[in-house]
Amino acid sequence: MSIKKLATAVAVTAALGGGAGVASAGITGIPGEAALVPMVLSGEPDYGPGVLESYVGLYVPTNIGKDTIINNFSAPHAAPGPVVQDPVVAEIHWTYYDHKSRKVQDGTCEVSPGDYVLWTTDFNVQDAQAEQRQDLVDDGIFGRPDPTCGPSRVTRIGYVVFQTVLGADGQAADFAFWSAASVYGNGNQGLGHFGVPVMPMADGADPLPAGSGEPQLTNEVIAGGVYNDGQTADPVAVAPILAGVRMNNADGDGDDFVYVQAPIQGPQAFARSLHVFWFDSNDPQRVAATKIWDDMEGECSDSVPLPYELNLYMYNQFTQVPNNFNVPPSWNNLLNGTIEVNRVTSVVDAIYLDPQSNQGYQSPEYCYPDYWDLDDLQALGGYVEYEIPEIGEPAAVGLVNSAAVAFNVQEYVNQGGWASHMSADLGKRP
Repeated sequence: MSIKKLATAVAVTAALGGGAGVASAGITGIPGEAALVPMVLSGEPDYGPGVLESYVGLYVPTNIGKDTIINNFSAPHAAPGPVVQDPVVAEIHWTYYDHKSRKVQDGTCEVSPGDYVLWTTDFNVQDAQAEQRQDLVDDGIFGRPDPTCGPSRVTRIGYVVFQTVLGADGQAADFAFWSAASVYGNGNQGLGHFGVPVMPMADGADPLPAGSGEPQLTNEVIAGGVYNDGQTADPVAVAPILAGVRMNNADGDGDDFVYVQAPIQGPQAFARSLHVFWFDSNDPQRVAATKIWDDMEGECSDSVPLPYELNLYMYNQFTQVPNNFNVPPSWNNLLNGTIEVNRVTSVVDAIYLDPQSNQGYQSPEYCYPDYWDLDDLQALGGYVEYEIPEIGEPAAVGLVNSAAVAFNVQEYVNQGGWASHMSADLGKRP
């Protein structure tokens, strides 16, 4: 195959991987009363600011119109129909966690209807935001939201939950907002620039006693603290049940499995595929049985552990970290990774080595489907099907209480970039 034809084939493989469709595992791009950004990456403390960072735009529309999904499911309390937005407290509360759902930091961002504010891990941008604020003051301009928005502490791999201040106080949200997120990487960590899906969620009044109850449709964030005291509190449970992958069918038993598919690039493409799974809980025993299919109906069976709240698997990357006590957690552990078609790297495990384990890390092989790499035939690509045990069952019949987010990022080797797509949710079955 000529280089030109191969480049075209790779571009199509990456562009179509996990493309839009009725089975796409996510509803994004609409206002919600809360939002989950399921993956936030930062290069700190391994590199200087701006090398690998995450950016989340928060947008507060002045008006919200009539729409079945928005009015009834993603923003039923703040926008039960067409509304002109008028926040009681014009701030968005955020809580930032690491990959194991351990809190990193929380805070608020000032907003107003018609406003846009950027939450970011990039300290260079935060400095620019602080300068914007000072310039407003110096020019005698008051009554505008403070543009400064973001954490002063970061973690390498994590996620963030956004809520209204009322929602973080256990009350029904008083306005709706939408978000867009992205990661910027200079490629040194094996990552480039790509979008991250943002999952809109409804945030109604939480049940008493405070911190009790489970997420469910129309109230997907449960706050902690003391309700209705004017103080924000970190959420104790979050599940994007409308927008994400529903992790059970609330039929009263846990006998079913959730099936998710994500594309993987083949030997001809010679490129990497990052599969991302966010769950609403950690589970050290959670393992997904997998089937890997090529583009000629060949298949093989394998498995991957999914123990964390946030799991990242880089297919077609080989990473090896020495077995010694002197390797600290670092993005540098991925720096020398190479493209190797039959390897898959757990990004979390490669970065967060246990310095007491003395085991290092080496990317395991994944199984080869029938026509993946023969002497005279190589696949352009295929996909991985994940069979994941239900979470949260037995649930109250009809009330799904658990959800995940699944998306994938495909590398364009010939084009020097990355493209992200939602993975496909195939539903539940035994």
